Amino acid sequence: MTFENKIISRLIGFAFFFILCALCASTLLLETNEYSFYENRNLTPMPEYEIDKVMSGEYFTGVEKYLSDHSAGRKALVKINTALELAAGKVVVNEVVLTDDALLPYNDFEASPNSEDIKTLAAVEATNLVRHKETAQSYGGRFCYVAIPCQYVCLSDKYPWYLENREAYTEESSRTFFETLESVDVDYIDMLSVYNGFSDEKKAQFTSKIDNHFSILGAYETYLCMIDKINGDWNGSLDVLREGDFDVVEIPNPYIGSRNRKLFDLRTSGEKLLAIYPKNEIPFRRYNSDVEGAPILYSLPDDPFSQITYTMYMNGDMPRTTIDTERPELPSILIYGDSFTNAVECVAWYSFDRMYSVDFRHYDEKTVDEIILEYKPDYVFCLRDYEALLNLSANGQ
Repeated sequence: MTFENKIISRLIGFAFFFILCALCASTLLLETNEYSFYENRNLTPMPEYEIDKVMSGEYFTGVEKYLSDHSAGRKALVKINTALELAAGKVVVNEVVLTDDALLPYNDFEASPNSEDIKTLAAVEATNLVRHKETAQSYGGRFCYVAIPCQYVCLSDKYPWYLENREAYTEESSRTFFETLESVDVDYIDMLSVYNGFSDEKKAQFTSKIDNHFSILGAYETYLCMIDKINGDWNGSLDVLREGDFDVVEIPNPYIGSRNRKLFDLRTSGEKLLAIYPKNEIPFRRYNSDVEGAPILYSLPDDPFSQITYTMYMNGDMPRTTIDTERPELPSILIYGDSFTNAVECVAWYSFDRMYSVDFRHYDEKTVDEIILEYKPDYVFCLRDYEALLNLSANGQ
């Protein structure tokens, strides 16, 4: 190798080393994000230094994952890769299934459902629900479980034939779970069977084509079923927010759902979020974790061109929320579950004196039974989506 070639080789090596050091420095010094908005997940944190983890190699594995998640320019690179995969016509990109009119979650292939595991989980969950029912009954309250079909359940027929739509698991798990609830006398509402009672055109309005959640119209039908349960089976006499009593308003802001978020919004959609406003305005006070806040149900930016997400409803997943209408002649309600409760809360408050809501994914100071005994609501409703029917976590046990 000539002297000139050696110089060039060393310069290239120094340049590569400098670039590598610069990237590492910018990653460690500049990248401070803990959450990836477009991937909708928490980024890997820097692991704590412990000698036993160093010796086992666990520490260095954690550091590698941290650097991968926080590397400088990672967002731009992932977005470019997403654009290339979309341009190549891939059916599955970033775990999103692309169809002609919907963006769906990718499901791993499943063998035949494990019937014994399903029965076991259903029995455990039913035992917990019996306890919550008895806790409510101890002071004269009522309890009911509400099952909400998530996006892949509502749109299972949209999947290409060669991809998993979970229909077999959905059918067996829901059937087993509901039969178990019936055997232990726990009231429940299956919103999938309710939705299936409507025409295909009407049913299509109940779910989102770009997000896991139902629409505000699907949430409204859930509210009606809850009120029918109270006024029918439980002999209540609540006022009902019927069609004609409210306005449905389309929010102009561009809506980015959980699916097109994963695609960096490179797959555009004309879908809009809707809000329901009662014509008979009822003042209320709102408390977030016992701290009074602005009396709002819909969190909207001032700019009509700013993107919005499903967190528009009730300002997203709050640990605990109370809506107080100061009408003591009306009963109270406790709604607990996951993000599917948010849109329902935007409507359900109308019929009650107080509406309490708890998201046990973000609240662990008290159990469900302790919360029930603290609030002593007249009615307790647990809302979980189909994917979480047999998920024993985040249920406030």
